[in-house]
Amino acid sequence: MATVLSGFLTNDKPQAALDGYDNVGGTVVNTASWISVPSLRTVRTQTDASVMQAISLTTARVNVSGLYFISYRCSLTILAGHSRSTSTAAIGINSSPLAGTRSWSYHRQSGNGAGTLVGSALLTLAANTDVSVLAARVSGSANLTLIPDGTGLIITRLY
Repeated sequence: MATVLSGFLTNDKPQAALDGYDNVGGTVVNTASWISVPSLRTVRTQTDASVMQAISLTTARVNVSGLYFISYRCSLTILAGHSRSTSTAAIGINSSPLAGTRSWSYHRQSGNGAGTLVGSALLTLAANTDVSVLAARVSGSANLTLIPDGTGLIITRLY
């Protein structure tokens, strides 16, 4: 593997990684206000807790400043009924949505209402920064719910 940027990777490998997902689902998203959704209920990979760690079902804490690649997915469906609704999701940095990471989904009806929102960002983060997946219902009246195994968060420290 060729290293393009000097010091970009240590031994051609990322310095730390955290990968989690929500294996249960069921969290209801039914408000226009942002909520942190469980994206770390199951932590699949955590290579170095001194660099970053899951501090709750919804939030990871970055303990070391550096350049990070963050990606998320958030799968929602209509819990019941035929209420057309629109949802949005974004990367949350200290509980605020990160500009440029919002995605949108339209949910038509129960049985045909699933949608997956995805986004990513390359960011320089300071120590003690909290990272999460935020979601909201921005229009309509459906009770949207997370789909099991459909919501997740991956954070990789590059240097």
